[in-house]
Amino acid sequence: MFHRAWLEINTRAFTSNLRHLREAADPASLLAVLKADAYGLGAVPLARAAMEAGAKRIGVATANEALALAPLGFPIQVMSALFPEELPPLIDAGIEIPLHDYPMAGAISEAAHLVGRRARIHVKLDTGMGRLGLFPEDLEAVADIRHKFHNIDIVGIFTHFPRSTEHEAEYCRGQIAAMKKALAFFESKGINFQTIHIANSDAICHLPETAQPPFNMVRAGLAMHGLVDNGESRPKWLKEVASFRARLVSVRTLPAGHAIGYSATHVLKQPTRIGTIAAGYADGIPLALSNSCNVLVRGHRCPIVGRISMDYTTIDLTNAPRANTGDIVTLFGSERNETISPADWARIKKTHPYDIICSVSPRVPRIVGI
Repeated sequence: MFHRAWLEINTRAFTSNLRHLREAADPASLLAVLKADAYGLGAVPLARAAMEAGAKRIGVATANEALALAPLGFPIQVMSALFPEELPPLIDAGIEIPLHDYPMAGAISEAAHLVGRRARIHVKLDTGMGRLGLFPEDLEAVADIRHKFHNIDIVGIFTHFPRSTEHEAEYCRGQIAAMKKALAFFESKGINFQTIHIANSDAICHLPETAQPPFNMVRAGLAMHGLVDNGESRPKWLKEVASFRARLVSVRTLPAGHAIGYSATHVLKQPTRIGTIAAGYADGIPLALSNSCNVLVRGHRCPIVGRISMDYTTIDLTNAPRANTGDIVTLFGSERNETISPADWARIKKTHPYDIICSVSPRVPRIVGI
C-alpha cells in the first residue's frame, strides 16, 4: 500500500532493547509499559513482541487500554487511577487494578460482587510523586481490607519515581527507604506481596538496587523504544525503534527573494531547490521545528525552511541535488550514516522524547516489523 507519511516500528530493535533491560534488571522480572498505545507505536504488536522477549506482564494506564489488550491473554495491570464505573469489566476480565486511595476499596468490592469474581489489586503508594497514591497514614486501613472485604486479594505494591536519573540517586533512595518501611509494616500484619516494584526505565539503567530484593519486578517504558530522558547517558546497547518517514510531493527551484510558508518566516537569498514534504504538524511534526531542524534526504541533511504547515513541510534541497518528487524523507530515524532522533526534536521543542513519539498523529500509518 502506498503511504505519503508513515511510522516504521523495528520489532527486532524493540526485542533487543527489552532483552538487554531484562539482563540489567536480573533477577527481577520485567513489566512492559504499553500505555497510550505503546506511546503511539502500536500496543497490540508490541505486547506480543514484549511477551515473546520475556516480559512477564503488560502495564497500561486506562481501562480501555487494558480491555483492548485482554484478548491477547497476557497478564495485564492497570497502574493509573480508575473510576468506579470502569471497574466491573476489568475485574470480570481478570485484569489487576490499583488501589490509589482507601475509599476505592469499597467500590472495588462492590464491582467484584457485581461480576462474581475476586478483584486482584496492587497498592499504589505516594512516596514523593505527589500525584496519586496512599500515604503512610493510610496503611493501617489498607491492611484491614482483607478482613473488611472478602472478595479482594492484595497481590502487589508499587510506587513511582518523579526523578530517577543518574544525577538524582539520593532522592530516589529516600523513596526506596519509604517503600521498605511500608513493606515492613505490611509484613508485620501478615501481608506479603507477589509483586513489589519501584523502578522505571531510568532506574533500571542507573539504580541497580531497585531490581534487588525486596523488589522483584521493574517497569520498562521509554527505554524499550531505545530512548532516554533528556540529559541522560545512553547505554550503548539501546537501539531506537521508531522511524518517521514521508515523501516529497513537490520539488521546485524558487528565485532569490521568494518567501517560504505562512508569515514568510524564511526568504530565499539565492535561487534554491525547495522540496515540499507531504506531512506537517497535523501528522506530528512539531511547529517548533520551523526553521530549526534538519531532515534526511538520500542520506543528506536538509534544513526545514519556513513555517511548518498543517499538511506540509518545506525543506532546502541544496545538500541533496538529485532529490526528486516521490523520494522518501526521514523526519526522524536513520538513513545511511546519518541519524535524527526524537530526542533532537525534543530539545528543539523543549520537551522530552515521550511527547514526541506520543504526538505522531493517528492518521500516520504504523508499519510494524520493519
